[in-house]
Amino acid sequence: MGFVGAGNYARSVLLPAVDRCGKVRPLHVIAATGASARHTAEKFGYGSCGTDPEVAFGDPDVDLVFIATRHDSHASLAARALRAGKAVWLEKPAALDDAQLQELAAAVEETNGFLTLGFNRRFSQHTQAVAQAFSDRKGPMAIHYTVAAGATPSGTWLTDPRVGGGRIVGEVCHFVDLCTHLVGAPPRSVCARSLTRDPETDDSTIALLGFPDGSTATIAYLANTSRTLPKERWEVSADGKTAICDNFRLTQLPSGKKLRSVNQDKGQTRAVATAVDCVRRGAAPPLSLLEIIAVSRTTFRALESAATDRVLQIGSLELRR
Repeated sequence: MGFVGAGNYARSVLLPAVDRCGKVRPLHVIAATGASARHTAEKFGYGSCGTDPEVAFGDPDVDLVFIATRHDSHASLAARALRAGKAVWLEKPAALDDAQLQELAAAVEETNGFLTLGFNRRFSQHTQAVAQAFSDRKGPMAIHYTVAAGATPSGTWLTDPRVGGGRIVGEVCHFVDLCTHLVGAPPRSVCARSLTRDPETDDSTIALLGFPDGSTATIAYLANTSRTLPKERWEVSADGKTAICDNFRLTQLPSGKKLRSVNQDKGQTRAVATAVDCVRRGAAPPLSLLEIIAVSRTTFRALESAATDRVLQIGSLELRR
């Protein structure tokens, strides 16, 4: 195991989740500063630390590399790791624009490599229960997803379009992926509206996704809600049935049963364990390249739709296979 990036999320969620997998040999931690790398390596028992990703990419004993750096470096680092023969867990977003996404897709195509994204919500027990409840649906699905995102952060790289991509690209991709998973196919079109003209002060956005089978998903990503609302609430309806998930703590299923979690379950531990198990067994990644591409392009087109007041087709990258 090699780890590139040692920020708050990596230290609080990903590294502990890897620890829980068992039978994993922690070899390298790479971070922006030597002090951060050393502290993280000592805390989690990694044998080597430094600031050069090529140390992890070039070690023949490394099978799987986690990449959890700033967003603008995701695609290029993942492409380098894939071309070095490594399986890659890449934190979201996959890329900040179509050019970066093309670079990443080309690396997967050239190497036939293992790439998965940190889209953990599809692995939550709540999501899995809802997906099972609608596994035999006959008609289209209607999804309504409301995110009480909180005030748009200021003075941070996350909202810098060139570094973090903003929260629509950097965070809404999570919700697009969950809707993709529930419908069972990527979106085909998107129509989005922003509540303000200045995403640096309020990036509230409403997006309507259209799917090939007639299903729809409305994602309301709101910076201006009351703080009393749950961070995430989504409901799914089809064939006269409805399921409602409240913040990945309580889910009401169509059968009348309720699924409760003592702690919020967004699926991070299960997502990491699944990826590690797939690499160990030589199995295909849990997310397909086409899904990764479609989810990313949906967020790109959502921003473009909001800026141009048009319904846009998601389209696809040109892949060789």
